[in-house]
Amino acid sequence: MFFQKSCEQQAQKNDLDIKELELKIEGLDLKTEELFTSLNVTPEQISAYLDNKENFTEENWAEISKQKKDYELKHERDMKQIRNPTKMKRAYASLNVQRHWLHVK
Repeated sequence: MFFQKSCEQQAQKNDLDIKELELKIEGLDLKTEELFTSLNVTPEQISAYLDNKENFTEENWAEISKQKKDYELKHERDMKQIRNPTKMKRAYASLNVQRHWLHVK
């Protein structure tokens, strides 16, 4: 009984945390959109500017390249940590573990 209540409480807490994160993401999206609007640019234009080595000094380009690599590694690591529920179900089903009971008198 206690375990069930604590699981339900944890699930509710997780739901609240997810909703809070969604609100933060929406806020960041709005601020980003406001910034693009105030600068009168599109994300594609920013990306094209950042991809052009001629727009930067060698030192700045090296720093931008380093940060891109770091971001890509972090993103790749984060994506590997996401669990796939269907894959997990198949993995558990493939274990085919039988229940073993001992008859005790």
